[in-house]
Amino acid sequence: MWSLLTVSLLSQSPEAWRLEWRAPETCTAADQLRRSVEARVGQAVFREPADHFIEGDVTAQNGGWLARLVVTDAKGTPLGQREVVTTEPGCPSLDARLTLVLSLLIDPAGSLRARPMVTTPAPTPRLPTAPLEAPRALSPEDLVRLTLESDDRGAHLFEERSGRASGAQQSWTGTIDVCGVPCGATVPRGAKLIIGGPDVMPATFTLAGIRTGSAVVSVKASSLSRQVWSVLGLTFGITLTTLGVVGLAVSNGSSVLPAVSATGALLGLALSVLSGVGLSQGPTVVTVR
Repeated sequence: MWSLLTVSLLSQSPEAWRLEWRAPETCTAADQLRRSVEARVGQAVFREPADHFIEGDVTAQNGGWLARLVVTDAKGTPLGQREVVTTEPGCPSLDARLTLVLSLLIDPAGSLRARPMVTTPAPTPRLPTAPLEAPRALSPEDLVRLTLESDDRGAHLFEERSGRASGAQQSWTGTIDVCGVPCGATVPRGAKLIIGGPDVMPATFTLAGIRTGSAVVSVKASSLSRQVWSVLGLTFGITLTTLGVVGLAVSNGSSVLPAVSATGALLGLALSVLSGVGLSQGPTVVTVR
Protein backbone atom coordinates (compact mmCIF):
# COMPACT_ATOMS: atom_id res chain seq x y z
CA MET A 1 0.00 0.00 0.00
CA TRP A 2 1.10 3.55 -0.70
CA SER A 3 1.60 5.76 2.29
CA LEU A 4 0.03 9.24 2.35
CA LEU A 5 3.53 10.70 2.64
CA THR A 6 4.69 8.98 -0.56
CA VAL A 7 1.59 10.11 -2.47
CA SER A 8 2.07 13.68 -1.24
CA LEU A 9 5.72 13.81 -2.29
CA LEU A 10 5.00 12.42 -5.76
CA SER A 11 2.22 14.93 -6.41
CA GLN A 12 4.09 18.14 -5.56
CA SER A 13 5.91 18.62 -8.89
CA PRO A 14 5.90 17.16 -12.42
CA GLU A 15 8.91 14.94 -11.85
CA ALA A 16 10.51 12.91 -14.61
CA TRP A 17 9.62 9.23 -14.94
CA ARG A 18 10.98 6.25 -16.84
CA LEU A 19 8.89 3.24 -17.89
CA GLU A 20 10.76 -0.01 -18.48
CA TRP A 21 8.34 -2.41 -20.13
CA ARG A 22 8.51 -6.17 -20.78
CA ALA A 23 5.56 -7.78 -22.51
CA PRO A 24 4.80 -10.35 -25.23
CA GLU A 25 4.62 -9.09 -28.82
CA THR A 26 0.81 -9.35 -28.79
CA CYS A 27 0.62 -6.66 -26.09
CA THR A 28 0.73 -2.90 -26.53
CA ALA A 29 4.24 -1.51 -27.06
CA ALA A 30 5.92 0.66 -24.45
CA ASP A 31 5.97 3.83 -26.62
CA GLN A 32 2.23 3.68 -27.25
CA LEU A 33 1.57 3.10 -23.54
CA ARG A 34 3.71 6.13 -22.62
CA ARG A 35 1.80 8.33 -25.07
CA SER A 36 -1.55 7.18 -23.64
CA VAL A 37 -0.44 7.97 -20.08
CA GLU A 38 0.92 11.41 -21.00
CA ALA A 39 -2.30 12.23 -22.86
CA ARG A 40 -4.33 11.34 -19.77
CA VAL A 41 -2.01 13.17 -17.35
CA GLY A 42 -1.63 16.22 -19.61
CA GLN A 43 2.14 16.45 -19.27
CA ALA A 44 5.25 14.97 -20.89
CA VAL A 45 6.30 13.04 -17.79
CA PHE A 46 8.54 10.39 -19.39
CA ARG A 47 11.93 12.03 -19.88
CA GLU A 48 15.55 11.81 -18.78
CA PRO A 49 17.15 12.10 -16.32
CA ALA A 50 14.37 10.29 -14.50
CA ASP A 51 13.46 10.86 -10.85
CA HIS A 52 11.33 7.72 -10.55
CA PHE A 53 11.23 4.40 -12.36
CA ILE A 54 8.37 2.07 -13.17
CA GLU A 55 9.32 -1.49 -14.12
CA GLY A 56 6.43 -3.39 -15.68
CA ASP A 57 6.08 -6.90 -17.01
CA VAL A 58 3.10 -8.75 -18.46
CA THR A 59 2.48 -12.49 -18.19
CA ALA A 60 -0.36 -14.77 -19.23
CA GLN A 61 -2.44 -16.05 -16.30
CA ASN A 62 -5.51 -18.29 -16.12
CA GLY A 63 -6.65 -17.49 -19.66
CA GLY A 64 -6.15 -13.76 -19.10
CA TRP A 65 -3.24 -11.44 -18.39
CA LEU A 66 -1.40 -10.08 -15.34
CA ALA A 67 0.70 -6.88 -15.34
CA ARG A 68 3.04 -6.20 -12.40
CA LEU A 69 4.25 -2.63 -11.81
CA VAL A 70 7.20 -1.96 -9.45
CA VAL A 71 8.10 1.66 -8.59
CA THR A 72 11.52 2.82 -7.33
CA ASP A 73 13.17 6.18 -6.86
CA ALA A 74 16.41 7.37 -8.49
CA LYS A 75 18.45 5.72 -5.73
CA GLY A 76 16.83 2.36 -6.42
CA THR A 77 14.74 2.36 -3.24
CA PRO A 78 11.51 0.36 -3.77
CA LEU A 79 8.42 2.55 -3.23
CA GLY A 80 5.72 -0.03 -3.87
CA GLN A 81 4.06 -2.24 -6.44
CA ARG A 82 0.69 -2.64 -8.16
CA GLU A 83 -0.96 -5.41 -10.19
CA VAL A 84 -3.42 -5.08 -13.07
CA VAL A 85 -5.42 -8.18 -14.05
CA THR A 86 -7.80 -9.02 -16.87
CA THR A 87 -9.62 -12.26 -17.60
CA GLU A 88 -10.07 -11.44 -21.30
CA PRO A 89 -7.90 -13.44 -23.74
CA GLY A 90 -6.50 -10.44 -25.63
CA CYS A 91 -3.49 -8.70 -24.04
CA PRO A 92 -4.62 -5.19 -25.22
CA SER A 93 -7.59 -5.58 -22.84
CA LEU A 94 -5.11 -4.45 -20.15
CA ASP A 95 -4.52 -1.06 -21.84
CA ALA A 96 -7.35 0.97 -20.28
CA ARG A 97 -6.62 -0.27 -16.75
CA LEU A 98 -2.85 0.15 -17.21
CA THR A 99 -3.25 3.73 -18.44
CA LEU A 100 -5.44 4.58 -15.45
CA VAL A 101 -3.15 2.94 -12.86
CA LEU A 102 0.03 4.47 -14.32
CA SER A 103 -1.61 7.91 -14.45
CA LEU A 104 -2.62 7.66 -10.79
CA LEU A 105 0.88 6.54 -9.79
CA ILE A 106 2.43 9.53 -11.55
CA ASP A 107 -0.24 12.14 -10.71
CA PRO A 108 -2.46 10.83 -7.87
CA ALA A 109 -3.97 14.27 -7.12
CA GLY A 110 -4.62 15.19 -10.77
CA SER A 111 -2.66 18.43 -10.31
CA LEU A 112 -0.75 18.13 -13.60
CA ARG A 113 -3.91 18.34 -15.71
CA ALA A 114 -4.41 22.01 -14.71
CA ARG A 115 -1.01 22.95 -16.13
CA PRO A 116 -0.30 23.54 -19.82
CA MET A 117 1.31 20.74 -21.76
CA VAL A 118 5.07 21.35 -21.67
CA THR A 119 7.41 19.55 -24.01
CA THR A 120 11.17 19.88 -24.24
CA PRO A 121 12.99 19.47 -27.54
CA ALA A 122 14.77 16.19 -27.83
CA PRO A 123 18.57 16.50 -27.77
CA THR A 124 20.53 15.71 -30.90
CA PRO A 125 21.14 11.99 -30.77
CA ARG A 126 24.71 10.80 -30.52
CA LEU A 127 25.63 7.88 -32.72
CA PRO A 128 26.59 4.89 -30.58
CA THR A 129 30.02 3.39 -31.05
CA ALA A 130 28.41 -0.04 -31.25
CA PRO A 131 24.88 -1.13 -32.19
CA LEU A 132 22.53 -1.32 -29.22
CA GLU A 133 20.52 -4.47 -28.77
CA ALA A 134 16.84 -3.72 -28.15
CA PRO A 135 15.34 -5.54 -25.17
CA ARG A 136 13.40 -8.57 -26.26
CA ALA A 137 9.79 -8.78 -25.11
CA LEU A 138 8.92 -11.81 -23.04
CA SER A 139 6.92 -14.48 -24.83
CA PRO A 140 5.00 -17.38 -23.29
CA GLU A 141 8.06 -19.56 -23.98
CA ASP A 142 10.09 -17.33 -21.63
CA LEU A 143 7.74 -17.90 -18.69
CA VAL A 144 7.37 -20.72 -16.17
CA ARG A 145 4.14 -21.41 -14.29
CA LEU A 146 4.83 -22.43 -10.68
CA THR A 147 3.15 -24.89 -8.35
CA LEU A 148 4.25 -24.67 -4.71
CA GLU A 149 4.00 -27.73 -2.46
CA SER A 150 4.89 -27.62 1.24
CA ASP A 151 3.71 -29.08 4.54
CA ASP A 152 4.14 -25.60 6.03
CA ARG A 153 1.19 -23.51 4.81
CA GLY A 154 3.12 -20.37 5.72
CA ALA A 155 5.75 -21.01 3.03
CA HIS A 156 5.92 -18.19 0.46
CA LEU A 157 7.83 -17.52 -2.78
CA PHE A 158 9.57 -14.21 -3.53
CA GLU A 159 11.37 -13.19 -6.75
CA GLU A 160 14.60 -11.26 -6.38
CA ARG A 161 14.95 -8.29 -8.75
CA SER A 162 17.95 -6.01 -9.29
CA GLY A 163 18.68 -2.89 -11.32
CA ARG A 164 20.78 0.25 -11.56
CA ALA A 165 19.83 3.84 -10.78
CA SER A 166 19.79 6.26 -13.69
CA GLY A 167 22.95 8.35 -14.11
CA ALA A 168 24.75 6.62 -11.24
CA GLN A 169 26.75 3.51 -10.54
CA GLN A 170 24.54 2.50 -7.63
CA SER A 171 22.63 -0.73 -7.97
CA TRP A 172 19.60 -1.93 -6.04
CA THR A 173 18.17 -5.31 -5.15
CA GLY A 174 14.61 -6.00 -4.03
CA THR A 175 12.03 -8.78 -3.86
CA ILE A 176 8.54 -9.18 -5.29
CA ASP A 177 5.93 -11.33 -3.57
CA VAL A 178 5.10 -14.13 -6.04
CA CYS A 179 2.69 -16.50 -4.28
CA GLY A 180 2.05 -18.81 -1.34
CA VAL A 181 0.67 -22.34 -0.95
CA PRO A 182 -0.91 -23.22 -3.35
CA CYS A 183 0.71 -21.23 -6.18
CA GLY A 184 -0.47 -20.40 -9.69
CA ALA A 185 1.83 -17.52 -10.67
CA THR A 186 4.25 -17.27 -13.58
CA VAL A 187 7.83 -15.98 -13.46
CA PRO A 188 10.54 -15.45 -16.10
CA ARG A 189 12.62 -18.51 -16.91
CA GLY A 190 15.88 -18.37 -14.96
CA ALA A 191 14.37 -16.22 -12.18
CA LYS A 192 16.07 -16.17 -8.79
CA LEU A 193 13.54 -17.17 -6.14
CA ILE A 194 13.57 -17.12 -2.36
CA ILE A 195 11.42 -19.40 -0.19
CA GLY A 196 10.53 -17.92 3.18
CA GLY A 197 7.71 -17.38 5.64
CA PRO A 198 6.92 -16.56 9.27
CA ASP A 199 8.41 -19.86 10.50
CA VAL A 200 10.49 -21.04 7.53
CA MET A 201 14.28 -20.87 7.23
CA PRO A 202 14.93 -18.86 4.00
CA ALA A 203 16.44 -20.69 1.01
CA THR A 204 17.44 -19.30 -2.40
CA PHE A 205 17.22 -21.15 -5.73
CA THR A 206 16.88 -20.43 -9.47
CA LEU A 207 14.86 -21.80 -12.38
CA ALA A 208 17.83 -21.73 -14.76
CA GLY A 209 17.59 -25.43 -15.56
CA ILE A 210 13.85 -25.51 -16.26
CA ARG A 211 13.01 -26.34 -19.90
CA THR A 212 9.25 -26.84 -19.65
CA GLY A 213 6.47 -24.30 -19.28
CA SER A 214 5.69 -25.33 -15.69
CA ALA A 215 7.59 -26.33 -12.58
CA VAL A 216 6.63 -27.90 -9.26
CA VAL A 217 8.53 -26.47 -6.27
CA SER A 218 8.52 -28.92 -3.35
CA VAL A 219 9.65 -27.44 -0.05
CA LYS A 220 10.61 -29.39 3.05
CA ALA A 221 10.49 -26.44 5.42
CA SER A 222 12.67 -26.35 8.51
CA SER A 223 11.11 -24.49 11.42
CA LEU A 224 13.10 -21.42 12.35
CA SER A 225 11.87 -21.54 15.95
CA ARG A 226 12.89 -25.21 16.25
CA GLN A 227 16.40 -24.35 15.08
CA VAL A 228 16.67 -21.55 17.66
CA TRP A 229 15.47 -23.76 20.49
CA SER A 230 17.82 -26.56 19.35
CA VAL A 231 20.81 -24.21 19.53
CA LEU A 232 19.78 -23.02 22.99
CA GLY A 233 19.18 -26.60 24.15
CA LEU A 234 22.54 -27.76 22.78
CA THR A 235 24.34 -24.90 24.54
CA PHE A 236 22.60 -25.62 27.84
CA GLY A 237 23.20 -29.39 27.50
CA ILE A 238 26.93 -28.97 26.89
CA THR A 239 27.17 -26.58 29.83
CA LEU A 240 25.30 -28.99 32.12
CA THR A 241 27.45 -31.92 31.02
CA THR A 242 30.65 -29.92 31.64
CA LEU A 243 29.51 -28.88 35.13
CA GLY A 244 28.63 -32.50 35.92
CA VAL A 245 32.05 -33.76 34.87
CA VAL A 246 33.77 -30.99 36.85
CA GLY A 247 31.63 -31.87 39.89
CA LEU A 248 32.69 -35.51 39.69
CA ALA A 249 36.34 -34.46 39.51
CA VAL A 250 36.23 -32.27 42.62
CA SER A 251 33.88 -34.38 44.76
CA ASN A 252 36.74 -35.41 47.14
CA GLY A 253 34.88 -38.25 48.79
CA SER A 254 31.58 -36.44 49.23
CA SER A 255 28.58 -38.78 49.31
CA VAL A 256 26.08 -36.38 47.69
CA LEU A 257 28.06 -34.36 45.12
CA PRO A 258 29.08 -37.35 42.94
CA ALA A 259 25.44 -38.46 42.55
CA VAL A 260 24.27 -34.94 41.72
CA SER A 261 27.14 -34.39 39.29
CA ALA A 262 26.55 -37.71 37.54
CA THR A 263 22.83 -36.97 37.18
CA GLY A 264 23.57 -33.51 35.79
CA ALA A 265 26.10 -34.88 33.33
CA LEU A 266 23.66 -37.53 32.07
CA LEU A 267 20.84 -34.99 31.70
CA GLY A 268 23.13 -32.59 29.86
CA LEU A 269 24.28 -35.36 27.54
CA ALA A 270 20.69 -36.40 26.77
CA LEU A 271 19.67 -32.77 26.11
CA SER A 272 22.65 -32.30 23.81
CA VAL A 273 21.71 -35.39 21.79
CA LEU A 274 18.07 -34.27 21.42
CA SER A 275 19.13 -30.77 20.40
CA GLY A 276 21.55 -32.20 17.86
CA VAL A 277 18.69 -34.19 16.32
CA GLY A 278 16.65 -30.97 16.09
CA LEU A 279 19.48 -29.18 14.30
CA SER A 280 19.84 -32.05 11.83
CA GLN A 281 16.32 -31.32 10.49
CA GLY A 282 17.46 -28.12 8.72
CA PRO A 283 18.01 -26.18 6.63
CA THR A 284 14.97 -25.78 4.37
CA VAL A 285 15.20 -28.15 1.37
CA VAL A 286 13.85 -27.06 -2.03
CA THR A 287 13.31 -29.50 -4.92
CA VAL A 288 12.27 -28.24 -8.36
CA ARG A 289 10.86 -30.70 -10.88
